[in-house]
Amino acid sequence: MQKFRVELFKYEVKSVKPTEKDVPTNDTFLEEQTGDTIWAIIHAEDETKAREKAEKLAHELKTGSLTE
Repeated sequence: MQKFRVELFKYEVKSVKPTEKDVPTNDTFLEEQTGDTIWAIIHAEDETKAREKAEKLAHELKTGSLTE
């Protein structure tokens, strides 16, 4: 799995970029929020799957409902 840094602004995906940022494996909350911007680290096979996960996350944050 690769790591991707996702930027969301007002619950819309603005960027999905590969990253080597160290993330503690025992840290279950990998998001940071500043104003209307949220950054998250997503683990995915490739950039396409990372973008799909980011879009799903944005939708869930916006609506407050989980999708399967």
